[in-house]
Amino acid sequence: MAQTNTGIIVPLFRKVKEGFQKVFITASNIMMADNKTTLQEKINDIDDDITTLNSNFIVEENKNSNGNYRKWSNGILEMWGKKALNNVNINNRPNTSTTVYNSIQYRITFPFASLSECIITCTNYSNTGAWVSLSTGGDRKSSFMFWLYCSPTSSGGSHYVCWRAMGTWK
Repeated sequence: MAQTNTGIIVPLFRKVKEGFQKVFITASNIMMADNKTTLQEKINDIDDDITTLNSNFIVEENKNSNGNYRKWSNGILEMWGKKALNNVNINNRPNTSTTVYNSIQYRITFPFASLSECIITCTNYSNTGAWVSLSTGGDRKSSFMFWLYCSPTSSGGSHYVCWRAMGTWK
């Protein structure tokens, strides 16, 4: 299956007078049309597309106390989890020229160590309006660190920091 900078190109077949036509489409338009005159050509193309789709598959999926992970056959390591934080005080004012406050620094250890530095995303769910900021702490292969920020201050709040990380396992 072909790939473009806008996403996956989806092959479809439609019946035309001369036989079958393989049409490649993206979300917005038809990319090209390729006439197929026999049913065998259509079957061969479908087999090729199935082979492409099956070339990357889940090798292992598991979880532990640090979160969940999934290993893909192409070496991608996908990890995710949620950290509950209770009685969080967001009252440190690192810069006196702003009204933004931060918490202490927190660490999240990954459920499986990555061979490469991970790409990490985090979201905070709470009723305080606080947001997450990743720090440079942690090696981003086995763990990462973050602060919670808020304006104005917040004391005693409960937070759920949901995170996702992409790295490599081979």
